[in-house]
Amino acid sequence: MILLFPLIFYRKNSLEKFSRKEILNKLPLDNRLNNKGKKEIVSEVQFVEETIKIYDPFLFSLMTFTSSRVSSLFPNTEFRLSRNKKCATIEMLLGWIFISIIIYIISRVVIIAI
Repeated sequence: MILLFPLIFYRKNSLEKFSRKEILNKLPLDNRLNNKGKKEIVSEVQFVEETIKIYDPFLFSLMTFTSSRVSSLFPNTEFRLSRNKKCATIEMLLGWIFISIIIYIISRVVIIAI
């Protein structure tokens, strides 16, 4: 299943990849001092769209299937679905179901072995 959903995302061009870039402004904000007596520096976060590589839909599908989060491994990368959101939801639910079945089976084997 993890191999089926990335093909859907890749063929339908529904996945968008954004990279987070932080830009620090050297100018202090209204020349105010913070509580430590230092001038504050303003930072801005911009999202830059990147091209989708062949492995990106597989990464998105794997992270959706297992934990529904991509930001834990790649904090500067964000994926967005423009279409096929129902497929991602189905994949997420199937992942939760399969992981709970695996935990149930392993716990039953351990209980029987003891």
